[in-house]
Amino acid sequence: MLTRFSYAYGSTLYVQIWNDRLRILDGKTGNTFDESPLVAWHADKPWRKRFAGFGDDVKTLDESHLIKNPFDHPRSLIADIETGAILLRCAMTSLIQRNFFTSRIQVILHPMECVEGGLTSVEQKAFKTMAHDAGVSDVFLYWGEPLEAHQLNVDGLSTPHLQHG
Repeated sequence: MLTRFSYAYGSTLYVQIWNDRLRILDGKTGNTFDESPLVAWHADKPWRKRFAGFGDDVKTLDESHLIKNPFDHPRSLIADIETGAILLRCAMTSLIQRNFFTSRIQVILHPMECVEGGLTSVEQKAFKTMAHDAGVSDVFLYWGEPLEAHQLNVDGLSTPHLQHG
């Protein structure tokens, strides 16, 4: 009951992850973030990372920036948990303005590639850790057919394709 109440004021975000695309849908407002999963840092001091930007905006940066895709790996969809958490936090912040009533964020993570045969326990742990590090309260890992906005009620999703973490 308390969880249902908090999500009435919080947000449920549906996060779809591809190797070259990150799409986040806010189930409450219908707003979306749909851009390249890129994070950039200033490369002037290699011992210290200074954030420079994220998403499609970093494609226009020059060589003085280090650009990284946290989902670019030949065998798995997740390559860098730390960078993925930074990207996820920035993308979520661009969608929702956090305040007292939106302090809880529920996320349904949906890996769209590299899921043949299911996800290994290592991949599941990596995705959940990435989401928690991004500031998410509740993480649900989902694989199956893409969801529509009206299907974002976690209670209505089929259990074999949903894992809470």
